[in-house]
Amino acid sequence: MAVTWWKGLILGFSIAAPLGPIGLLCIKRTLEGGRWRGILSGLGAASADAIYGSLAAFGLATLLEHYTWFHTWMQVLGGGFIIYLGTRFAISKTAVKENGSEPAKAGSGKVYLTTFLLTLSNPVTIFAFLGMFAGAGVSNGSSAFFLVLGIFSGSMAWWITLAMLTHWLGKRLNGTVLSWVNRLAGVALVGFGIWSVASAVIYLIK
Repeated sequence: MAVTWWKGLILGFSIAAPLGPIGLLCIKRTLEGGRWRGILSGLGAASADAIYGSLAAFGLATLLEHYTWFHTWMQVLGGGFIIYLGTRFAISKTAVKENGSEPAKAGSGKVYLTTFLLTLSNPVTIFAFLGMFAGAGVSNGSSAFFLVLGIFSGSMAWWITLAMLTHWLGKRLNGTVLSWVNRLAGVALVGFGIWSVASAVIYLIK
């Protein structure tokens, strides 16, 4: 089972590593409230990855494949929320503390739930996991459990790495640079959100 866990760890790390809206949000949260707030954001994303991994393990992706309207509207809602977050980040003023981070405003529950729901709003992930599970040779419930556990571990390994690196770099940047990082992250998030909503709308009108 150790081999299966390692396979899951590699898959989880690979799914989480590409820098997208969740990665930008994790970076922003780390700069605001420190590495633990960034890690908590990553925990929300890793939890959603584990849920989708579990659904794929039990074959529910095949059922959802027949309900394309579900993941299309989830994509619209998720994209809209990303646009909202990006706009807030782009126009907000940054009150930087001496140690290079902002005072944290959002509670821990909100930090976790935001990234959890945003990651969950992209059901396409479940189909990626379904293909990965087939390639990994999952044949029974026990191996599926260890693979999902590995996916969660790999995803968390990436988020911890990203938060620690961002925190280390953030302590070496001045307030002006951090303010521009916030603005650029906000603009990038708005771009991701617009692309997500536009892709879903184009699919609906075809």
